[in-house]
Formats: sequence, C-alpha cells, structure tokens
Amino acid sequence: MDSFDPRSQESLKQSSSKHSLISTRTWLSVGDIMTADVANIDSEQSVLAAAQKMAERRISCLVVMKDGHMHGIITETDLLRKVAGSFKKYDRKITEILTSSVQSINVHASILEASRLMSSHKIKRLPVLDGDQLVGIVTQTDLTRALAAYEMWRNVGAIMTPNVLTVPRKMTVGDAARLMTEHGVSCIVVKEGEVAAGIFTTRDLVGKVISRGSDVTQTRVEEIMSSPVENVQRDASILSVVKLMESKRIRRVVVSHEGKMCGIVTQTDVFRAVKNKFEIEEKENFEMLESSDLGIYTLSLQNKITYANPALLRLLEVEVPSELVGQTFLPARFLVNPGDLEVFGKGVSGGSDATIAEVALHTSKNRRIYVTLFSNAIKNARGEVCGRQGFLHDVTEKKELVSIKEAAHALEVHNQLLQDMINLKTDVINMVAHDLKNPLTVNCEGINVLLRGVLGELNPQQRKIMENSKEAGERLLRMIDNLLDASRLEAGKIRLERSEFEAVPMARKLLEGFQPLALRKGLILEIEDASPGLLIHADADRLAQVLVNLVGNAIKFTQQGKITVGFRDRAKETECFVADTGPGVPEDKISLLFEQFSQLGHRSTGTAERGTGLGLSIARGLVELHGGRIWVQSKVGYGTSFIFTIPKITG
Repeated sequence: MDSFDPRSQESLKQSSSKHSLISTRTWLSVGDIMTADVANIDSEQSVLAAAQKMAERRISCLVVMKDGHMHGIITETDLLRKVAGSFKKYDRKITEILTSSVQSINVHASILEASRLMSSHKIKRLPVLDGDQLVGIVTQTDLTRALAAYEMWRNVGAIMTPNVLTVPRKMTVGDAARLMTEHGVSCIVVKEGEVAAGIFTTRDLVGKVISRGSDVTQTRVEEIMSSPVENVQRDASILSVVKLMESKRIRRVVVSHEGKMCGIVTQTDVFRAVKNKFEIEEKENFEMLESSDLGIYTLSLQNKITYANPALLRLLEVEVPSELVGQTFLPARFLVNPGDLEVFGKGVSGGSDATIAEVALHTSKNRRIYVTLFSNAIKNARGEVCGRQGFLHDVTEKKELVSIKEAAHALEVHNQLLQDMINLKTDVINMVAHDLKNPLTVNCEGINVLLRGVLGELNPQQRKIMENSKEAGERLLRMIDNLLDASRLEAGKIRLERSEFEAVPMARKLLEGFQPLALRKGLILEIEDASPGLLIHADADRLAQVLVNLVGNAIKFTQQGKITVGFRDRAKETECFVADTGPGVPEDKISLLFEQFSQLGHRSTGTAERGTGLGLSIARGLVELHGGRIWVQSKVGYGTSFIFTIPKITG
C-alpha cells in the first residue's frame, strides 16, 4: 500500500482548509458597493448629539472619530442597551458607550471576504479603510444585494413580462380590480398613448380604497395610481434595476424600448432569475459528484452517512445507497481491522482540520481493498461545524499521489461551492417568501372581512368564490411556511426550545383540530395510550408540527377506516407513531417518501391529492434535529405506519 510522506500530508491538509467558491471567479471588491458618504461624529460629542444625528439622517450607526482617525462605532443598539431609561445618561460622552474592538476591511477586499468576516464576528457593518484612511462603510444589506445579484449579467429584457395588462386612466377601481382578478395579476399599468402614466397595484387597492371605505365604483384609477412611473430601458442590467427598486422602495418598474412600453419587471422576476441560476449551478455540481471516479460521502454530526455517490457504492461493491446512507461511517462489516473504526469517526467534532488515513477494507463481496481516506469539516452559514465530507480513494493499484492531491482540492472547491449556493439560496428564499407572505396575509384578512359581512352580506355565489379564494390563499401560505422551514432546516437555522410535557394530552389536542376533516371523510381518529402519564423532553411546537404533518398526510391518503396516534416508552427513547388504514406504499417507493418535493400519492396510492412534497422531509428534519430517527412500515392494501423516536434527556 502506498504511503504519504509527512510533508505531502501536511500540504494536502493546508490546501483543503482554504475556502474558495471557485478559483476562476472574480468577485466585486468592497469599494464597488460601499457607501462613501460616511456619517461620523467626534468622540467628545454627547450621546444626545449622536442620537439626534442618527434621527436626522435616518441611519442606524455613526463612525466615531478622534484626532482625525476612526475610534469606534456607535449604533442604535449601543444607545438602547446603555442609555435607555435614564435621561441623565444623555450627556455622557460617546466614548463611554461606543462599540469597542471595531472590525474593519480594506477597500480592495472581495465582497465574499467581507461576508465571511461579518458572519464570523456576527456583525452587520464594516468600516472600509484605504490604508489608515476611512473611505466608506459596507453593510450586510449591501453584501446581500451584491451576492444575490452578482451574476445577473443579462439585461431586463431577458426576464421581463412582455404581456402587460393595461387600462385607461378613467376606468373605475372596481372594473380594474375585476380585470386583475380575471387575469390573476397583482398590478396593472395605466397607459396613456404608448407610455405608462401610472401603476395600480393590490397594495393601492387595499391601502387607498378598501381601508378608507371608499366606493370602488365611484373611484377612478387615476386618483390612486402610483405616478410617475419608474422606467428602465430594455437593455438595462438586472443589477441596475435591483438598485433602482431598492432606492425607490418599489417592487416593479416599466420596461421601455425606443420610447414605447414593452414590458414590466418585478422583484419576483429578479428572484426567479437568481433562483434558476443557483439551481442550475447546484445541479451541475451534484452531477459532478455523481459522475466522479472518487468514492465521495458526507456525514452528519452523529457520524451517520447522509450521501454516498455511485463511485463509493462501486468501490465497496454495494448494490443500493440504502446499504450505506443512514448507517454509521463506516459500517463495521467493511473493516478488516475493527480498530480502524476510530479512524473513520475521527474529527466529526474536532474542528475543520483535514483527516487523512490509510485503511484496509472488505467489500460487500469480501474482496480486500486498500483505500486512502480524506475527510474535513462542513460548516453552515454561521461557521459552525455541521458534519463532514470526504472521499475514499482506491490505492490498491498504487495511484499516484499527485492525482489524490488534485482530487482533494477539487472536492474542497466543489463542496464549498455547493454549501455557499445552499446558503445563498436559503437567504434569497427567506427574503422573497417573507415578501410574499405579507400581501397574501392582507388578502386573506380582506376576504375574512367580506365573509363576516362587515361590508354587506354576500350572495351564495359570491360567498362560494370568497371561500375558494380564502382556501387557496391559506394553502399558499402553508406552502410558503413549508418552504421556509425546509430552507431553514437545510441551512441549520432552526433552534429547539426543549421542555418537558405529557405526550397524550398534546396529541389529543392536535387531533381535535383534525376532527371536522376526519368526519367529512368518515374516518376515526384515536389515541393508543400504552404509557399513561408519559413525559417527553422536546420542543413542543416542533414535535406538534411533526405530528400535524404525519396525521394530515394520513387523512389525505386514507379513504376509509381510522388513523391511530400512539406513544411507547422505551429504555433510552420515546417511540411515537401515526398509523393509518390507507392503501399503503409500494416497497420500492418507501425510500423516496422523505425526499424534498417528492409527491408519490397520486402514483402509488391511486389518489389525485397532492401537496408541496415538503411535509415528510420537514418531519424527518425536525426529528433528526432532536437526535431521533424516523422510518416507515407499509404494505400495499393494509395501511402505513410512520414511526419516530425522541431520545430521553437524563442527568
């Protein structure tokens, strides 16, 4: 078996610890996106003076100067924490409360470097220096904007909506609203000749008409439309349009060409362009991992295998991924020397240092092979270790060391790119999902007002339309919540608030909420109380979310019979289950149930009902976040049971 000399090992460790999104990418510098007009104040000034300056300029911080040099930063948080509640403190000097040990960055540093510095120090702003000279300030918002729009080299003509709904100025709000409803849009352009005179949106309708109780049949669009309209040329860059929207605090602009309106571009269009690009890059990187000749794997913090590529399966002569995924790395049956188990488990909680080792293995067909193991830490968006990644390289035929070093570096680059894309996609999804929830919530509340008869009684046909609209809106809100939860789980941004509570009363209260739906389908909901008074130590809200997803799924796909929820007290864990008498799931489909966006209902059970495909994936993520596990037992024609465990907390 080939051996690594100490110098080669150290070189590979050092190269693997460097984080580079992609070696050929040229990033914007901090100087390209910073704010050069820095608001500052002398260190001898009072807290009151600082507060007045912040209020006057509507900013959240000031750079504190002393003898012509930067001395620190004073923020709204500093004022809140250290002087609020006592008027007498307002005459204190700024130096007594300013933020100490200020982090700064060079004007020529990359935006990626600035982003990592903010993340590691958990701060939201950085003074920018050119040598010792303060030349600007860069904020978290600046970096988010730059990263989200970084590769949007195309012009808005490539992503705009060309078929724009337009109306004349004199049209009534009622007629305009009906048009928007019929076409399923949130805005219309008020046209005058070949140019846009204004934009009328759902926000205008709610804020300027409905909230004031105005008569929509007597109010004309021109009275409440947003005007003048922000226009951009069709060849304007997407990045410039993003900046325009932010500076004007608007969500859409009209696109013109040769003096004529040719379309409209919205924040949603921009988000879709970014999202599609990130998804393409993620797909390309995943395909690269799948086609690699190296046996690549990823591990959870519990040292469980979460991913094994085809090359690893071939190396170990394993038929299906399920023989490895979910198992401790590496299953003992593959080890020639049981003592090597420590080698495979080394470093999961030991920081980001790379691990290199050589071991002998048995394949599943009992063929002996010799491999070089490479492993290093995976970090989440906050710089916390959340698992490990690596590969097994077959050195049975004495591969050259240089190929191993190149493969190790390539793996580091590709995995870092994948992790950065996941984090960036998560931030974009969170931002856009929250922006979608606000108008949806307003719309649902408006529908509730109409259904309660506050503005007059509805006829049966109107009530039916409003109820359908309410149901669709609430369904979309649930979909957005699922998307947010899935995104937060993927990025490791969900934190548990554990407490001790009785299992059965919690489950009984949840089932009460499902009773109307169960009655409509003629189903029985019951609780199997095998352990009266059983206590669970968990996050009650998140555990309830798991049960809601599982029970809702069971009701959706069960046509007759019953759904049973039960708990069993085990030695080191509490076992929970949700069992139904539905059609069951074919054995070859069970492994797909917990995949994101997997929708097997209409194919495997014969039902046409479909959801987002995220519920079971979220349930698994929340169970595993508790340190538990979840699995399925099912037989076609006899029903399905989802079983999960929550570890007991002792001592």
